[in-house]
Amino acid sequence: MIRPLLLLISFAATWACVCAQEQNVYPVGIGWVNVKERYGAKGDGVTDDTKAIQAALLNRNEPYLDRVSLYFPDGVYLVSDTLKYADGYYDCCVSIQGQSRSGTIIRLKDSCEGYGTGTSKPVLFTRGGNQSFHQNIRNITIDVGAGNPGAVAIDYISSNTGVIRDVTIKAAPNSASTGIEMTRTWPGPALVSNVTIDGFHQGIVVASSEYSMVFEHITLTNQRSRGFVSYLPTSARKIRISGSPIPFSLRGGPNVLIDCDVDADSIEGSHVEVSDKYYIRNLRLANISGGIADGGRYFNDYVDELLSGERFDLWPSEGLSLRLPIKDTPPTYVNNDTSAWASVESYGAVASDPFFVKRVDNDAIQAAFNSGKPVVWLPITRSVGSCFGVDRPIVVPEHVRLITGFDQSKFCFFDSATIVVAGDGPEPLFIERMNAIRVHHVGKRPVVLRDIGIDGYTNVAGSGDVFLENVVGAFRPQHATNMWARQYNPEIQPYTEAQHENHGGKHWILGMKTEGFAELTRTTNGGATEVLGGLVYPAQSHAEDVRPVAWVVDNARLSVIHSLRSYVPRGWYPVAVRETRGTETRELILDSLPWPNLPLFTTGTLPSTVPSFVDVNPNHVIRTYDGTLLISSEISHVEVHDILGRTYDSYHPPLPAFVTYRHNGTTHRIVR
Repeated sequence: MIRPLLLLISFAATWACVCAQEQNVYPVGIGWVNVKERYGAKGDGVTDDTKAIQAALLNRNEPYLDRVSLYFPDGVYLVSDTLKYADGYYDCCVSIQGQSRSGTIIRLKDSCEGYGTGTSKPVLFTRGGNQSFHQNIRNITIDVGAGNPGAVAIDYISSNTGVIRDVTIKAAPNSASTGIEMTRTWPGPALVSNVTIDGFHQGIVVASSEYSMVFEHITLTNQRSRGFVSYLPTSARKIRISGSPIPFSLRGGPNVLIDCDVDADSIEGSHVEVSDKYYIRNLRLANISGGIADGGRYFNDYVDELLSGERFDLWPSEGLSLRLPIKDTPPTYVNNDTSAWASVESYGAVASDPFFVKRVDNDAIQAAFNSGKPVVWLPITRSVGSCFGVDRPIVVPEHVRLITGFDQSKFCFFDSATIVVAGDGPEPLFIERMNAIRVHHVGKRPVVLRDIGIDGYTNVAGSGDVFLENVVGAFRPQHATNMWARQYNPEIQPYTEAQHENHGGKHWILGMKTEGFAELTRTTNGGATEVLGGLVYPAQSHAEDVRPVAWVVDNARLSVIHSLRSYVPRGWYPVAVRETRGTETRELILDSLPWPNLPLFTTGTLPSTVPSFVDVNPNHVIRTYDGTLLISSEISHVEVHDILGRTYDSYHPPLPAFVTYRHNGTTHRIVR
C-alpha cells in the first residue's frame, strides 16, 4: 500500500560533540612502520618528503591482504607530487596513522607544478577497484597549501571496510578543487567520520554506480561551490555545512540525510540541489536564499521528514520511518600511559599460522586480561595467516577498557573459544582494529566493535548495548539487545541463515551493504529494525527453484531504505519484504517497486512521547504499536491488547508509542 508523504512539525537540530582526548603515545612492537625511521622522511616542513613517503607506500612484503600501517610522527611533511598507493590487483590494506590530528601534517608545496588551473590532481591517492580493502586514514591533517587550484586532498576508494576518521583537510583561500573525492570505481562500503574540510571548491564528492558510503560527524566550511555532492547510495548523519552556495547536491541515490545542519551565510542564490532519490530527516536550514524545492513544496528553514517517491507498507501505518532513538558511539578510550598496556606476548603468547601448526595460548592470553591493566593489545603477526590462538573462552574483566590489534594482528578462535564480556558497569569495552573477532556478551556493560571483522556475536538475555562502526560480518544476537551501527557490511552469508537478526531489540543501522541471497534482516519477537540506506548486491544468480526474501519481519517492526544492483540473470530478490502479523503473512513483491530501489518501507512509526497513562475504565481496549501496556494505576482490571491482538493484564512502564483506544464504539487516538 502506498501512503502519502508527510512533513511533520519542526524542532531544532541537536548536536553531540565528538571531541575527545587524543591517543598519541603507543607501545613498542605494534608493527607500524615509522616513515621517519624506516624511510628517512624528515617532517621538518622544509625538506621534500615525497620520495620517502612514496617508497613507504610501495614497499610491500606480501602480495595479498598484507596489512601495512605507516606511522607519521608529529611534523610537517612537505610533498610536491601525488602519493600513490600500490595499485596491483592484490594490493590493499594500507593504514595511514598520524601521531596527532593537529600535529601531523602532510602539506602540498605552494603553487606546485601540476596542480594549476584546469587540472584535477590528488595529494593522496588510494588504489581503486573492489579489491581495495581496509584503506584507513586516521589522526592527520592534509593541507593542500596555496596556489594549487587543481588539488584534490584525498582521492579515496576502500572496499568492504575502510575509514577516514579524525582527519582535518584544509586549503588556502581560492586554492583547491576537492577535499575528498570518490569518483573512481568503486567506493565503499566504508566510513568517513569526524572529519573537517575547509576552503575547497567542493568538500566531498561521491560519484559511482556502487557500492555505498557512510558519513557521520562531518564539518564542511567555506567551500566555494558545493559542500557535499553524491551520485552514489550514501547515508549521512550530523553533517554541518556553512559558507557554501550549494550545501548539498543529491543527484544519485538513494541518499539519506539525518540530523544535518546548514548555514549558507546569506550567500545569494544559495540552495540545496535534490533529484528524485532521497530521504531527509531533521535538517535545519539557516540564512539560505533558495532552500529546497521538492515538487510543489518549498522549505527554507527546517525539514522534519521528507521523502522523494513512494513509501510502501503491507498494513496501514502512521508516519514515514520508525525514527528509532539514536545513540552516538561512546567517546574513544584514551590512555597515553603505555605502562597501562598489556601485550599478550609479554605474558607468553606466541603468534603462529594454524595452516602449518595449531598453537593455543589460553593461559597466557587470560593472564594479560587479568593483569589489572586497562588495555590489552596484540603485537604484529609476521604473516597474513598468523594469529594468537585460543580454544576456550577468554573472560574480559571489567577493568579492561580496550582490546586492539592495531590493524596488524588478530586472534584465532578454535572450538568454543570466544571473548566473554562480563560485568554490569557503565564503562564501554572497545574491541577494535582486528579481524574475525568472536564475542559472547553476558553483562550489561556496553560493547563497541569498531574497524573490525565479526566471526560471531552471541549474547544472553539482558546484555548491554552494542555499537558497530565500520564492521564486516554478521550480527546475530540470540536475545534482545539494542544496537546502533554505522557502516555495517554483513557480506556473504549462507543462504539458510540471515545476514542480520534482531529478536526483540531495537537496531538502528546507518548504511548497510550486503552480498548473496541470505535474508538481509530477520526481525522478530516485537523487535524494531531501522535501516537507513545502503546497497543490496546479490552478485550471483539464485537457483530457479528458490524464491529468496530480502527483509523478513515477524510480529515486529521494520523501516528500510536501500538501493539494489545486479548484473546477472535471477540476480535479485523476488520478494522485497515478507511481514507477518499474528498468523497472517503478506509480501511486497520486488516487481512492484521502482527499480532498482526500495525508497522506504515501514511497518509502523514511533512518535517521540506518550501520555504517562491513559485514564480509562475497565471496558476500554488500548492498543500500542510497540507492545507497551499503558494502564492507569487506578484501574483494577482492563482488557489490553497489543497491535498483534495479544491480550495482557499486567502493567509495564510505557515506552514511546502511538496509542489508540476504543470507547463506546468510538476509536480515540492519543499522542502527547
